[in-house]
Amino acid sequence: MDWTFAIRWILATVGVIGLMLVVFYLSGRNMKRKGRDLEILEGLPLGNRQGIYLVRVRDRLFVIGITPTSMQLLCELEEDGKKKDSARAEIKEGN
Repeated sequence: MDWTFAIRWILATVGVIGLMLVVFYLSGRNMKRKGRDLEILEGLPLGNRQGIYLVRVRDRLFVIGITPTSMQLLCELEEDGKKKDSARAEIKEGN
């Protein structure tokens, strides 16, 4: 067996595994995005490109439902996590 082939194979395998780890690390960091006035606090994936997200916009909290075709405001929360009286909960029937 040629030793240079074995060394190349080991280096290539380590390189591919390292690249995979970097991709997993960077993809996990994208979940919690923060801007100046907008921040995704939490997200719960519910299926294929569907989920519920808790979003802070300045000093207001919103619960948003996301599907492949739309985004829907589910309710607005107060800072202590209670639902605001003026918030509306809308459920849109899917196709």
